[in-house]
Amino acid sequence: MLPALADQGFWAIAPDWIGSGFSAKPDKRDFAYTPDAFIAALGEFVKALGINRFSLVVQGFVGSVGLQYALRHPEQIDRIAILNAPIAPKLNCPGR
Repeated sequence: MLPALADQGFWAIAPDWIGSGFSAKPDKRDFAYTPDAFIAALGEFVKALGINRFSLVVQGFVGSVGLQYALRHPEQIDRIAILNAPIAPKLNCPGR
């Protein structure tokens, strides 16, 4: 998918989430593995790259993390796509 996006002139990044894929798997004493910890990690990643506004595509269990990040930082999100993600009924969405 990334080469196809690049061919269309898009800059796309597909990082592994902490503890998944080829990324580090920190001990639970060093990383909480909670939604808030993943949201904070995403924010740190975006800040480290110097990205101010972007489209966010998330899937699976991190779909709710992406949605919560977007709700907390709407000024950064141009578009969001959430694919095949379980959304918890307790998710704090506007209007609820």
